[in-house]
Amino acid sequence: MSDPNESPLWSFQALIESAPDAVVVYDLDNQVHYLNSAAQALYGWTAIEMEKRSVTEIFYPEQGARDVAVQALQETGSWTGELQQVGRNGEPCAVWSRQQMISGATAATALIVCFNTEVTESQSVRDLAQKDSSIQINRETLHDLNNAIAPIVLSSDILKRMITDRKARSMISMMEKSANKCTALVAKLLAGESPENR
Repeated sequence: MSDPNESPLWSFQALIESAPDAVVVYDLDNQVHYLNSAAQALYGWTAIEMEKRSVTEIFYPEQGARDVAVQALQETGSWTGELQQVGRNGEPCAVWSRQQMISGATAATALIVCFNTEVTESQSVRDLAQKDSSIQINRETLHDLNNAIAPIVLSSDILKRMITDRKARSMISMMEKSANKCTALVAKLLAGESPENR
């Protein structure tokens, strides 16, 4: 008699159970039928707790995301994309989800198999990279602004010596004062200080 642990079915189940991705199986009524160990670790629900519960509790806190995925599954049989999900403790997690519909005897018995890879940390890295890029762009803009102000400061000093009209000299002094204030503000921003501390 052959060892049942050597059967192809057992090998497939062992493979899914040991997969690093969260594997979840649910139906079109949003009822969960299976979670592997990685899914239980990611979402915080045990297989018994999630059996026959609604997948919307973990997969689709946003109704719009569910509608898009389900429509694609019904039309093409598959859907891939990033989802913002939530675990049992209420903590959000981002996953890259690959979903495949497996047809049943009837439409009502069709199942959806999901392979979800957590990308929360990768998303944080992307957000930081975008923030760093934005900071760099802002610094370049400040340098450009500083370069645009410099000629005004230099010209105002020259104009004051050339023009004798008192009213005109007063306006030039006001222009010079404003340009110097802008220069000082740009310098503080480049140094990382808040404008309120000027």
